[in-house]
Amino acid sequence: SRFDTKDSMQTVLDRITIDGNLKDVTQVLDYSETKESYSPPLYSLLQIQVRASNLFKFSPDHTLSVVQSLYEKHKCVTYPRTDSSHLPEDYPKECKGVLAELAKSSNEGLKSFTKEALSGVDTANKRVFNNKKVSDHFAIIPTINVPNLSDLSADEKKIYDLIVKRFKAVFLPPKITNTTQRFTYIGEIDAFRTTGSVVISKGWTEIEKGSDDDTKDLLPVIGDASEVNGESYEVQEKQTQPPKLHTEATLLIAMENAGRTLEDKEYRDA
Repeated sequence: SRFDTKDSMQTVLDRITIDGNLKDVTQVLDYSETKESYSPPLYSLLQIQVRASNLFKFSPDHTLSVVQSLYEKHKCVTYPRTDSSHLPEDYPKECKGVLAELAKSSNEGLKSFTKEALSGVDTANKRVFNNKKVSDHFAIIPTINVPNLSDLSADEKKIYDLIVKRFKAVFLPPKITNTTQRFTYIGEIDAFRTTGSVVISKGWTEIEKGSDDDTKDLLPVIGDASEVNGESYEVQEKQTQPPKLHTEATLLIAMENAGRTLEDKEYRDA
């Protein structure tokens, strides 16, 4: 997709063009696969700080104070100062109880998808319930004390909504996507690559980040290479860009992953 020198680019252009026009397409190869993607894990303090920073531009301190208020004042979420994204293995019963209380809410947003989430608790397994990944405290989840949303501040509503949606999302089915890579050959060795995907089932993304534009990269079916013509091409000359400055969210992630690239295991763990 990128050439480091004009000479290497010109070598390819010489192979695929004649008199400034693209040569005929010789073959089209499609490689398709179906992928399943589950919800991101439950929130640790760091992850909800990152999420709130990205969505609402909340500072990490502000997010912590809001979650702390939900925990201490409203008693509607679990202990916030945790670095775990999992729950104890004996916690499915408690999760079902929380979902049952959310299902009773008069608020449609809190009540939605509780039935579907309940049916997924027993099949979540180590992806959600894992004693080895629980430290002093487990992930941040709602409690059975479902609040009246009118009693929450605007920022408390936003954070509580994030926690509730993620809690339900981890028990919903995976998003199923059919992804295709198409290689359109001009000559025997040079191919243009096109990718496209179709969402077969939205799964958990219906509640957390559903999109109305799931088929924007849908590729047309090609029966034979003769159906494809190379109409035009363009050579673009660009400059590389330096890494962007850190935001609070990316800095938090960098801090969490500090040392990951070190080869010495002892230093990396430290």
